[in-house]
Amino acid sequence: MNMGNIIKDSLRYPFSDWKKIIIFGFILLFSRVTTFFFQFRLYMITSLLIFLIGVLILFFLLGYEFKIIKSTFNGAKELPKLNDWTDMFISGIKIYIVRLVYLRHCQKLGG
Repeated sequence: MNMGNIIKDSLRYPFSDWKKIIIFGFILLFSRVTTFFFQFRLYMITSLLIFLIGVLILFFLLGYEFKIIKSTFNGAKELPKLNDWTDMFISGIKIYIVRLVYLRHCQKLGG
């Protein structure tokens, strides 16, 4: 496979289903906005609630990213369906824990 085909495939894949991209984008935007508003700490309980909602959404996003990677390795040419929310949530928690452990490990090596 030449470089031109690789680039075409990499650009075609995410835009294979605009509906999924838009839904994923809104969820990602909402997650980022909630963590942004947590920084203001206007009302502690409200801020904490907004932050927790953002973290829960983050787990779903990480789970869907994992689902995308998994389906790509299996040879899928389109984005996976936005279903099986429980599995995406659990996968997201696992990925988050792995990232935390890896980050701690890298910090120990660096300093």
